[in-house]
Amino acid sequence: MWKDLHIRMQSHTRRQNKGRIYILVDENTYPLAYFTLGLGRLEYSADISGKLWKKLRGVGDGDATVLTCILLGQLARNHGVSYDSLPKGCLFNEMMNAVYQGQSFVGGRFLLAECNDDLIDYYEKKGFIHLYKNSNNSLNQMILLL
Repeated sequence: MWKDLHIRMQSHTRRQNKGRIYILVDENTYPLAYFTLGLGRLEYSADISGKLWKKLRGVGDGDATVLTCILLGQLARNHGVSYDSLPKGCLFNEMMNAVYQGQSFVGGRFLLAECNDDLIDYYEKKGFIHLYKNSNNSLNQMILLL
């Protein structure tokens, strides 16, 4: 099933140039799913243990209260595409391939995802750590160490 889709990635730049939108398309360029990646910031919070913060900031950033990271903006399947049409894990794997490729160019110690409460379990199953809920926009801050 997977090889019959001939899925390829298309990358689009947003006008503000703050990130990239990646679209998985089939052989007819029909959009199956998409994700967005960019640069993000994680601010220190008392909800983050000192040990974890030290691990995130690395050597040489001893007093840092804000860290730059790779930000996962969106990760979604086209609503017109059935779950059976897109192999399980395909979208997440393609996203992680793009993350690791970007990391090889610009570095980065972790991937930050901001999500609603209903997606916490999904991201935790993928290895993300739940940090805290952002008081500004009520999104959960979750990270994946790279």
